[in-house]
Amino acid sequence: MTAAVAAGKSLRHRGIRPVEPGRDMAALAGLIEQAFSERLDSSGRRMILGMKMFARAGSLGWFLGRWFLPPAAYPQGYVWEEDGEVVGNASLLPVSGFQQRWVMANVVVKPEYQRQGIARELILASINHARRSGGKRIILQVDRDNQGARTLYENLEFKTLSTRTTWLRKGNGEWPHAETQDQVRPRTSSEWRAHWALAKRLHPEGLLWPFPVVASIFRPSGFENLFGLGKPKHWVWQEAGRLAGAVSIRPELERRTLRLMMVVEPEWREEIESSLICEAMQDSAALADNFILDYPSDVAREKIERLGFKAIRELTWMGMKLEESEI
Repeated sequence: MTAAVAAGKSLRHRGIRPVEPGRDMAALAGLIEQAFSERLDSSGRRMILGMKMFARAGSLGWFLGRWFLPPAAYPQGYVWEEDGEVVGNASLLPVSGFQQRWVMANVVVKPEYQRQGIARELILASINHARRSGGKRIILQVDRDNQGARTLYENLEFKTLSTRTTWLRKGNGEWPHAETQDQVRPRTSSEWRAHWALAKRLHPEGLLWPFPVVASIFRPSGFENLFGLGKPKHWVWQEAGRLAGAVSIRPELERRTLRLMMVVEPEWREEIESSLICEAMQDSAALADNFILDYPSDVAREKIERLGFKAIRELTWMGMKLEESEI
């Protein structure tokens, strides 16, 4: 009997293996919740609850979850096992519509297993997986104040792309006004290329996580009316015939929540952000209870706060271009 028990223990996997969503869903949900519970937004919390619910339903739940859970609940990537328990994870997904761009997320190791090189092994395996799958770039987000994680990524040759503050404004109370708001006007259809070019130059890594800066975000279309936003969707500020800044609005999955996407020439930062934001919010006030804005950290901070926004997180975008050889 002792020999049988010993033989059984020897069969329990220890170390790294590819993630199997059907088998690992409950463990992944627990790891993500434990590591990021304070920073999960409402959609993230819903995903965790859904993963736990479908995991309890076994193989049927795994199948049905494909219809109801976001792709992040069914990642590629790797997990680390110790005595048959999943204690670490690095999730990996190609960006929808941009198969050469991959996202690494939820890199987490249980506290009692940290500082053993597990996270590094998970990341390296995920990098090589993306490369073998035709990926050309991996991007990720990490908390600005998580210096340990940032150092690990830097040592693995990830480069810092930008650091942004996510701002949230509840749509209650008096709407703010800017002194020079009259210089903001709706963007004309012919200006979309200049708007796109400005965004690509200032934020080549992307504006809307995790997508690159693509023309479809800025090109005039009937997209706005599908969500009852009406037109215009974009507002601009010009100086000497040149686009100095612009702001766009798009709906979030959260009901009555709109996202502001703003780009401003460096020489005009701290000067025109308030005007752009105020015009966009006032025009869309009847459609939203909440506004979200991602903007470069430490830029126009006091002005944005005076408009009623609160900083909810600061994330550093990092990226790696993939070479042919494996790490």
